Amino acid sequence: MPEIDYTPPPTVAAMLKSTALIRGIIGPFGSGKSVGCVMALVKNAMEQEPDERGIRRSRFAVVRNTYRMLSDTTINTVLDWLPDGVAGRFYSGQNKFVLKFGDVESEWLFRALDKPDDVRNLLSLEVTSAWINEYREIDPEVLINMIGRIGRFPGKKRSRLRGIILDSNPPPLGSYWHDLFEEGVPDDLQKSLNKVLADSTDGERALIEYFKQPGGMDADAENVENLPDGYYEVMLAANAHRGEDWANVHVHGQYGPDPSNLPVYPQYRPNLHAPEDFPYQLVPEADSYLGVDFGKTPAAVLLQQLPNDRWVCFSELCTENTVTEEFVNKLKAWLTRLGVPLHKVKVYGDPAGGYQHEIDRKTSFQVMRQAGFTVFTGERSPERRQGAVRSLLTTLIDGAPALIIDKKECPVLHKGFVGEYKFKRNQEGEMNPEPRKNAASHPHDGLQHLLGRVHKLPAKRDTKPIFANKPWNVYDAA
Repeated sequence: MPEIDYTPPPTVAAMLKSTALIRGIIGPFGSGKSVGCVMALVKNAMEQEPDERGIRRSRFAVVRNTYRMLSDTTINTVLDWLPDGVAGRFYSGQNKFVLKFGDVESEWLFRALDKPDDVRNLLSLEVTSAWINEYREIDPEVLINMIGRIGRFPGKKRSRLRGIILDSNPPPLGSYWHDLFEEGVPDDLQKSLNKVLADSTDGERALIEYFKQPGGMDADAENVENLPDGYYEVMLAANAHRGEDWANVHVHGQYGPDPSNLPVYPQYRPNLHAPEDFPYQLVPEADSYLGVDFGKTPAAVLLQQLPNDRWVCFSELCTENTVTEEFVNKLKAWLTRLGVPLHKVKVYGDPAGGYQHEIDRKTSFQVMRQAGFTVFTGERSPERRQGAVRSLLTTLIDGAPALIIDKKECPVLHKGFVGEYKFKRNQEGEMNPEPRKNAASHPHDGLQHLLGRVHKLPAKRDTKPIFANKPWNVYDAA
């Protein structure tokens, strides 16, 4: 077989290096995910132990939701890179490709899931590894049961680095597939993994690794050198009627909304508003702002405003079943840990904090002021509160968003932004105008009480670079 001229995009390269039992990758259209999965199977075929004849044998299941999609996309991708008659032979009547080169002989069994019989036949196979293409369209039971089918060919002693590769455009928020990679391994999958790994012969390995590619129009978008000029611009124009949610998933590589819910902030882009390499450090001597939500589950978010008007959210404090006095003590301990002096803090709280408690007739505002906080009443109007946040999310200052979140220090706030803070539709499909009350709503209410009161549109400024992990008063000074 001729040499394959292939250079993987950075995220795909990381996936190819992984030895995890389950490897998942998501990204936009055209990002090279599927080709990377083809190469992962080729690599796995080359890693098998040779048999007594010196042949490295393997068998892979390649899964797609329908035969039409399997034929139109998955098989075509495989044969584009492993041409029929050159790299091996494709048996169309059996939906099978046999890859042969050097000492490698590998069967690739293409299987769709149109009918219940298809699923039963798939789960009776004995294979080395598997590739589930566009996994968001596949019933999770396929993954759970497939774990028990890998590592069975060509036999326990020679089947090395068995695994399952999954690629897809981003699945809906809150779906099984989203939660699998973002929230932890579900119990049913964990039981299946434990059973398989109990007799593992291929060494200590990670159970799951997950890889997320940048959006197609991001500065670090992948595989664009192999796409036509204006690929994503044309895609957006041709699919404008599908709406922003479609563009977010297929072009920008973001999780889609739960069909029964609507995110309050669909403008949020995790890679822009909550970058992996958070670029700022808290400056204790600068003014700090707390947005506070009271009630039985009080919460607070800590922000600073940079000299160029950008707001940066550095940390959050979320509590449960906590009275105001307890919450205030937690606030003070939290600020001490962060190194923020109390006299530099301005609090903008839920207007309900001005209501008297039934027992001692004190208000939450009074309790906070007695503890040394400077307290102001936050914004009451939901339209102004949410509008202030949306304005910042959609405004750029010096080439970066006007609101930046440290998602490691603000996990609940971030989770709310990516979809957990949402409106609920009723059975008729109508949207409730009030966001759902849940764990994510409390820090979001705090953020809104603050920004709804203090936010003003920033003046236009010249573009300047953002430097990572430096105090903002060094690099963002006016």
